[in-house]
Amino acid sequence: MICKHCSSKNLVKSGFTSLGRQKFFCKDCKKSQLISDNRIKYDDKVKKIAMILLSESNNYRRIARILNKIFGTKISYQLIIYWVQKTVNKMPQNTDNNRVSRDIAIVEIDELYTFFKKNPSKQEFGLLLTETACVCLHFGQVQERKLQQEGFLRKSHTTK
Repeated sequence: MICKHCSSKNLVKSGFTSLGRQKFFCKDCKKSQLISDNRIKYDDKVKKIAMILLSESNNYRRIARILNKIFGTKISYQLIIYWVQKTVNKMPQNTDNNRVSRDIAIVEIDELYTFFKKNPSKQEFGLLLTETACVCLHFGQVQERKLQQEGFLRKSHTTK
């Protein structure tokens, strides 16, 4: 037997765990340990299937039930949460250096324009947030005339 921590062969028995497993004590590094690890190791195929099921809007308990039926195992939902956290921690952080700078030239607001054309009495303000900028919008008769004068609206889209 070899110590997991210092690779020494100077191990002695030092009692049992609550589950009846033998504990060992290293005289060189003064640490206790269990020699055999009885935990079940799942391969990457099972973990990938769990990630796919999560991306399909399944919750953790449902994923555990599905995997248990497919593979005939006893996977807990806590283990799936651990796999997800571990996977997320491996992903690169989203920083400003990773973002692509894009200037927005045209924004389509057809449905908003149509809604306010049908309800001309409503005067509304709004804030359009994009990845690179924000635009203040005002819908109403005054704004429509101003946009038409500046050439933003074609005559076919305006009503009198």
